Amino acid sequence: MKRKRIRGSVALAALLALALVAAACGGASTGIEYKDPEDRALFVIPDDWNLYEPDELVSVPAVPFSFAFSDSLPIISRVAFDGASGRDPANLAVSAAGASYPVGVFTVRSIGANRDFLSRSILEEAVIPQQVFTVGQDIVAEDFDFGRNYEGIRRFVPIQDTTTEDEGIVYYVSVTNPEETTIFTIAAGCSRACWEAFQDDIVGVVDSWIVNTRQ
Repeated sequence: MKRKRIRGSVALAALLALALVAAACGGASTGIEYKDPEDRALFVIPDDWNLYEPDELVSVPAVPFSFAFSDSLPIISRVAFDGASGRDPANLAVSAAGASYPVGVFTVRSIGANRDFLSRSILEEAVIPQQVFTVGQDIVAEDFDFGRNYEGIRRFVPIQDTTTEDEGIVYYVSVTNPEETTIFTIAAGCSRACWEAFQDDIVGVVDSWIVNTRQ
């Protein structure tokens, strides 16, 4: 995956660090709670954000941060959300790096029989594929563990759309189950200007995410 020093990286690093400190006590405590009908996970979005069920996403050409880049990792379930002023699935038909409001998704993927290819890079590629984004230097890049061997990665990273050159930020967590048959991911982000306005909300949503480790 390409790594590029995106404009203003020092100031960006400080901005992201402040957001993480603000969210250190936990994710969103009030708002709209989404609980997966299969009891796989839950998360909370702000009251004035919008949530979209799987059947509403059929009309969206490419849901941000949820790319069908590999036949070996088919998407089996996903719900999306945004912070736009009006509820419309078409709000998601934007370049995440240029979005003026937060966009995000919770995705469940199935891992095919050939699990040898599974890696940290694959977990990244499912969220921010190099065909779509140039990825800057990670501000946060660490292993993440829900316990009971539900493990993966946590990333805070600047991105640039390879077509429009818009610059944005994405925060995401991606984990596999102990048997490595399933990938669970939550991701949210938007343009840099949007991030400055909504950073606490975005971090709060991602940090509110809980995967059921007792399935």
